[in-house]
Amino acid sequence: MKSLKLTLLFFCTVLIASCTSLQKDKVIRILEEISADITSTDFDAAWNKAQKAEAIAKKHNLDKELAAVLVSKAKLCNHIDEGLEYAQEALRLAQDNDAPEVQCEACYTICSLYLNNNISPAGNQLAGEWLERGQALADTYDLPRLRLEGINLRALWYQRNNLYNAAENYLEQALREADRTDPLMISTLQDHLLELYVHSGQYKKALDIYKESVSASQTAMQQKQEDMQNSWHRKSLLYNAIIVILLLVVATVAILFIRNRKDLIN
Repeated sequence: MKSLKLTLLFFCTVLIASCTSLQKDKVIRILEEISADITSTDFDAAWNKAQKAEAIAKKHNLDKELAAVLVSKAKLCNHIDEGLEYAQEALRLAQDNDAPEVQCEACYTICSLYLNNNISPAGNQLAGEWLERGQALADTYDLPRLRLEGINLRALWYQRNNLYNAAENYLEQALREADRTDPLMISTLQDHLLELYVHSGQYKKALDIYKESVSASQTAMQQKQEDMQNSWHRKSLLYNAIIVILLLVVATVAILFIRNRKDLIN
């Protein structure tokens, strides 16, 4: 009987871990959908999904994922105070649970909230300080996607302060130093530079970088499709593995129960 209880305890632990993994993956998938909704400006759908993801994360104590959800909610807020509250809570959770990527995103979100809702020098200064904090995290933890986001946000910060030459020089330097194996980064930097060249009337430079941007955009799109296919393939393998584990748990518990019952009868 004791061995059966220990076995049941072990498999219950495995079962709980498997269920938690499924819920974690569910929240991550919802976060991907939220990101797509924000990109397509379907903010109502994004907010509803964020509410759903928040409830799941809280129920299953998924603090890292909850922090990411709160960052998404902060981006969707119409009022700066509400957005800052979500972003600050996300930052606290990310720090407590060793999630530097979410910390960085929270810092960038706070920066964006100040940029989009303040025109005062004090607001611009706070935006710059949070941006520096986020960029430091992206560099320290080697987060390429967030390093790119920081570069574009820095250029936007220059533009909001009417420092167009600084924004242009900053992006040109970033493009020179960019990893040429990352077509998405190249394409994003080129698009931003194209906008600045047109704004400043540098049409020759704008035309040249437009030609380069078309090629980079096509390569980036192809890479994104491949990444999505690989991601879904990995998730499919995870689901199959969890189902196999659950079936093995049920079968093993049933066999042990039958054996134990026979021993008691005998």
